[in-house]
Amino acid sequence: MFTGIRAAMRTPLARPPGRRRIWSRWAPELCALAVYGLGLAVMLWGAHGYGATGALVLDVRARDFTSGVIAAYWAAGLVLVVFPLVGALSAWHGEHARGTADALLLTPTDHAAVVRGRYWHVAWPWIRFMLWMAPLYVALAGLPFVGQVASWNRHNSVLIGGVALGGSKGLFGDMIVEVHGDAGALTGVGLSLALGRWLCDAKSLLALVAIGSWASVRIRSGTGLRAAYLLLPLAMGAVFSIHDGAMMLLRLIDMRGLGNIPVEVAGVVYVLLAAVVICAEVVLALLAYRALARNFDAYAIGEKPSALRAERGGI
Repeated sequence: MFTGIRAAMRTPLARPPGRRRIWSRWAPELCALAVYGLGLAVMLWGAHGYGATGALVLDVRARDFTSGVIAAYWAAGLVLVVFPLVGALSAWHGEHARGTADALLLTPTDHAAVVRGRYWHVAWPWIRFMLWMAPLYVALAGLPFVGQVASWNRHNSVLIGGVALGGSKGLFGDMIVEVHGDAGALTGVGLSLALGRWLCDAKSLLALVAIGSWASVRIRSGTGLRAAYLLLPLAMGAVFSIHDGAMMLLRLIDMRGLGNIPVEVAGVVYVLLAAVVICAEVVLALLAYRALARNFDAYAIGEKPSALRAERGGI
């Protein structure tokens, strides 16, 4: 797998043009440093105090560690949306902006291979970021919502597992904040849920880059690019959070006394919807990735793929 990715990235013209400055080389590492730095700052802020003599005293307690982990996860979630989105939307729009799209189209090379290579040039650095975040996900496994709640109330275990594995970053982040308590010992259940959460976030990253790259080649104007920065994550967040909205609706019905929905039923409904949404996200990302590789020439010159194929067939 990794050999194939590396081979695709070495395809001529796959690397986005321009000089590789410090940020383009080390963006994942710099972002990981910032995320862990923020988590450490939040932890130390909660742990600091002043002794009787006025000297600064640090007393790191479990709740301070928990606060730092939560802050770091929120920051990592923001990084995983903003920077891959910018890279994906700029991947091909930059060719139009620089006026190099025509030269790329006229280059006698396998454009599908170029598309695949450029996709991984955008996505791979943020996979590296996810690898740097692995210790953070291990720390998440010790938080109450991930590692301990299921053992407190078995009736909630299906719903909790579904949110931990397939919930959106927003809902998952809200739940680890909402469920109070100090970080505890790591358990097998907690580590399994944390691994699933890591895979879920990695899947969302790859889907965002695929759909963003597909949109990038079709955007011509700067206004369209700025609109895509705002609208694409909102649209994806709305479509791929249907199961979260359904859970909120079930909770609202239960809170208003409009119906008595057992938590076991709510959990099963949520897990089934989450499975459907996850599959839909994967399928849509694969369709966007393959459509871009297959129809790159048509997208780049602003024609419909069927019309271009008909024209070439006529020739």
